Amino acid sequence: MCALGCQPDGFGFPLVIRACAMKGGVTLCKIVHCHVLQMGYGNNLHVSNELLGMYGKIGLMDIACQLFDRMPVRTHVSWNTMVSGFAGNFDCDRAFWMFSRMENEGLEPNSVTWTSLLSSFARCGFEDK
Repeated sequence: MCALGCQPDGFGFPLVIRACAMKGGVTLCKIVHCHVLQMGYGNNLHVSNELLGMYGKIGLMDIACQLFDRMPVRTHVSWNTMVSGFAGNFDCDRAFWMFSRMENEGLEPNSVTWTSLLSSFARCGFEDK
């Protein structure tokens, strides 16, 4: 895109980020994140949510947490992406921590949040909890 003079925007970047997450290369994902920041889309909600999902898919939840904590605006999608990221990485303690943090910050968990949390506990072998 860039070679042809077409710059990604708040609609194009999420698609590129999702493709990078599917490819799974850490280096490629970090390069795209750098482009996001350089082009001024670091505070774009949709772009940030895709970055959270990308880092979750490649197992870099510490980077996802840093990004999440710097987000000026968070929606249910942001929170659910974090809970789901921890669930996908078999970290049910941090999935529950994020769930609790969501409630403590005044946002009501929705059905996606609950499903992600339950999935986390099931993946970790804690069906009884």
